[in-house]
Amino acid sequence: MFSFKVSISFLLSSVNEEDSIIVSLSNPIRSRILILLVFLVLFIKKKSLIFIIERVPLQNNFNIKIKILNEFAKLPSKSHEDDIGYDLYADGEYVIKPNKVILVQLGISIQLPENVGGFVLPRSGLASKYLIAPINSPGLIDPGYTGQLMIPLMNYSDKTYTVIKHERVAQLVVISTGTITFDEVSDLDESDRSSGGFGSTGKN
Repeated sequence: MFSFKVSISFLLSSVNEEDSIIVSLSNPIRSRILILLVFLVLFIKKKSLIFIIERVPLQNNFNIKIKILNEFAKLPSKSHEDDIGYDLYADGEYVIKPNKVILVQLGISIQLPENVGGFVLPRSGLASKYLIAPINSPGLIDPGYTGQLMIPLMNYSDKTYTVIKHERVAQLVVISTGTITFDEVSDLDESDRSSGGFGSTGKN
């Protein structure tokens, strides 16, 4: 069996001793694996191994179970691919008188995964053009709630507004959270802001 010596000391300038291995030409696949293993050992030895997992962003993709409750319901959807909000659609026609609130039904119920919260936000066009927006915005959907989704739409204008079937009345944003533990203490750490609250930083 013919073999030759391969030096790999050039990989790391900080290597004091020349590390080498014997590579067999009779089994090139095994030799390549052996070389890769030696490279890995050297990188670990010099604390130069880059952990790829720290370079890859976490993918917070998850599935949400959804149930259609009537024939007029429409699945939430995005208007643009890079949107984070999913439009929510009314399942019928609803008339909202001035300064009144109507529960607009969506005809769907969802089951969020554990540690995932759903936030119902206004649609900017509906709010700015017609002064129609959820009165409790942002509305929170907890993972344990599996009832029908309804939007309490408030008419802040002086004109009657009619919601038509399949009109986009709000948008849903889901956020993954962790479990929080509250530690009771006698004093909190000092900060620049301290107890400064509403308006403490001024207008500009």
